[in-house]
Amino acid sequence: MSSQARILVLEDDSIMLELLCEALEGAGYEARGAGRPELAVEMSSKIPFDMVISDIRMAGPTDGLGAIAGIKKFQPNVKVVMITGYASDDCPRRAIELQVDDYVHKPFRVPAMLDVVRRTLHRRSGILAPLLGLRNLLTAPLRMMGQSNSKRVAQLVVLLEQEKQKVLQGFFVALRSKAISKSAALDTWDQLERLEQMSARLTEQPTEAAVQSVGAAYRKIYERIGYYEKTGHVASATPRQPGQVSRPGFGVVIDKVQAGLIGLEELVQLLLVRQEPRRQAELSPPVRELYRGLTG
Repeated sequence: MSSQARILVLEDDSIMLELLCEALEGAGYEARGAGRPELAVEMSSKIPFDMVISDIRMAGPTDGLGAIAGIKKFQPNVKVVMITGYASDDCPRRAIELQVDDYVHKPFRVPAMLDVVRRTLHRRSGILAPLLGLRNLLTAPLRMMGQSNSKRVAQLVVLLEQEKQKVLQGFFVALRSKAISKSAALDTWDQLERLEQMSARLTEQPTEAAVQSVGAAYRKIYERIGYYEKTGHVASATPRQPGQVSRPGFGVVIDKVQAGLIGLEELVQLLLVRQEPRRQAELSPPVRELYRGLTG
């Protein structure tokens, strides 16, 4: 992503709007400001943006998330960072449903916000679809299938990647918005690790039913995240089983995510390396230390 990325800032506080636009311009981005949701939607219908940074709470009938819903009708793939100082209880859920990329609480330091912007804009396109590697692993098994079946399974794998991206992004935003408890987050992580194992086994039996089964399991996790967010559910503190992540170690990971010290890319890397420990060398030193904490 070029440093000349065009960013739309939606903020009805004129002082904060000017501060963010100046900071973004100073960092080499092209910033456009909008003080009203309606103006932001209108601008997005005419001007392509790489990112939208929006406050949630707005004066008037439409809040920032409502504006994002309108903007995404014109630019469905635009990256979105929400900021909030106070918001209603359903905002994290709505943000997850809109598949925003990050969720930042006020007050925040400008350098920290610029880190979020840089990390989100430069996120590798494949990092949210770790199953991309599955396509290569399935090449040989699919050759042994009939052409129509092979094509159908390949199409289902693409849909599975999209489903997984939705879940991982939703989980990250749930953590960033502090919408779910640490124990509920740990329960979700355990489910994600089980699905990584299920995905790996697809190479043994790459059938339509098998791929659809994994996709259905991801959809259940997505629904479960919404349930946790809505109910404030705190999972029981049952003893950890051999091979599961350490409860204290995972608590440190959550703290780092909520503090903005690691992003979605690093979180996904931890998930992948948990299944393939030989890939530890790919981790940066800080993330490798978190990995060691997860293994207890």
